Amino acid sequence: MCGEFYVLDTPIGEVLIEALDETPAQVILPGSGIKAGRSVEQAPESVRVMAEILLAFFEGKEPDPTFTCRLLDGVEVSDFGRRVLEKVAEIPCGSTSSYGDIAAMAGNPGAARAVGGVMSSNPFPLIIPCHRVIRSDGGIGGFGGGEEIKSWLLTFETRGRA
Repeated sequence: MCGEFYVLDTPIGEVLIEALDETPAQVILPGSGIKAGRSVEQAPESVRVMAEILLAFFEGKEPDPTFTCRLLDGVEVSDFGRRVLEKVAEIPCGSTSSYGDIAAMAGNPGAARAVGGVMSSNPFPLIIPCHRVIRSDGGIGGFGGGEEIKSWLLTFETRGRA
């Protein structure tokens, strides 16, 4: 992808929203190495709406599940990947689920590693809360924004949001 990047300041740092044809295509967490971007105030309406949803996340508001499903309609994802992302979107704030549990809920028990692959390509982190997916032994597991941000997000959610 190579669209327009818009910068949003958040408690975890600068989050980028990439838009293709004025439609949000992905959310990019801090640490991506991408430095270019215009202020989200200069973004098309659909990107500003996504920015509002991301900022609301840090105020304790969960995205509407129908919004999440509409986002997935606009991206290329396998049937398994879509089932996984839909199950992850259902994990409540302050809770976690293991990669294996998500695999089973998505209809493919034993596909924990495949769930990890889907998580690594989640186009909308925070909105689809892949940070809530952890290892079965309770370990934090990987995260596109880095383990430090994942740990911060999990602590933030369990201790109550700012």
